[in-house]
Order: sequence, then structure tokens, then C-alpha cells
Amino acid sequence: LKMGQHGAIRLQNEVQDGVIPVHELTEEEQWAEEHRKMHEKHKGHDAMHMEMMLIFIISVVVGQIFLVTWKRKHFKSYQMCTLIGMITIPVYVCFSRSWWRFIATWLVFIVFSAFIWIRASAQHISGGTPRMVYKWFLFLHKMSYVLGVVGYLIMMAALLGFHVLFGVTQPTLMDVGILFMFYGVYYGVLGRDFAHICTDRMAS
Repeated sequence: LKMGQHGAIRLQNEVQDGVIPVHELTEEEQWAEEHRKMHEKHKGHDAMHMEMMLIFIISVVVGQIFLVTWKRKHFKSYQMCTLIGMITIPVYVCFSRSWWRFIATWLVFIVFSAFIWIRASAQHISGGTPRMVYKWFLFLHKMSYVLGVVGYLIMMAALLGFHVLFGVTQPTLMDVGILFMFYGVYYGVLGRDFAHICTDRMAS
């Protein structure tokens, strides 16, 4: 109890000036109050978010136009730069995160592809070199195709609930499917670019 100015007695937790203590609010009222405070805190940010979205869209469009123009007018430099980026960037990320499985497969791919490229770039190409180049990149094409299909089937199995048959969780089976698809797409694209480079070297 607390004595007022005119001798009136009032409760200490009585509402003053229309403000209800937070601990007296219901859970829904507390959530609504937090939501209101959040809106007041971020008032005026909608315009900033819209500007950021417009900048992002413009950057994507301009970047796409630049890449298409670069590829059309300077295909060899475009192909070489994208190939170097695809070779180095994933390896750096995997090395920093200690994903040794990818690095092991990458090393195998690089060693064999480098050997094929050296044979294709020789000044005097032997008669069996074109056949060897064709067989290697045909193998890469088939392997990437199989990995992509297997990855897709595994992902569909996870979505349809077949993970219970394997005794694993759905996210685990989905991760396996995504991993297979990644390997298929990654080495498929690298193999295609290497094949173009090797055929150009042999033709020149």
C-alpha cells in the first residue's frame, strides 16, 4: 500500500498514467508490445530496404549483360577466367573448411586433366592423342551425368519419405543427394571447358 497526495490509499502496482507493467501483460500482449517496439525501432527502414533491393537487381542485370557481352566478344578469355575461378575458388573454400573428400577428388581430376592437356598441347601430336582426349572427356561426361541422375533420385527419395527405409533422417539423405548433384555438375562443367581448350590446342 502507498499513501497518495490527498490521503488516498492505492496499490503500489496500480496502473499509473495508463502504462501497464510488462509483467502484468499476457503473453500475446507482450508479443504485440515487442512487435510494436520493433516497428518503431526500424521505422523508415522500408525505403532503405527497397533501395537495397533495387541496387541488387540492377547489379544482377548489369553483371549478366557484362558477362554475356564478354563471352560473345572474347570467348577465350572468358572461358579461361571462368575456368580458373571454378578451379581455385571451391578448393580454397574446401581447404579452409577441411573438406578433404572434395580436395582428393579435385586432385585426381586435375592430375589426369593436366596430363591430357600436356599431351594435347605438344608440338607434335601422336596419333593416339585425339582418341585419348576423347575417351577421357567422354568418361567425365558420362560420370557427371550418372552422378547428377543419382543425386536427383536420392533427393526425390528424401522428399517422398523413403529415408525411413535407410534408417537415416531426411536432411541426411537430402545432403547426400545434393552432394552427388554438386559433384556431377561441377566436374561436368569443368570437363566440358577442358575439352574445349584441348580441342582448340590440337586444332591449332
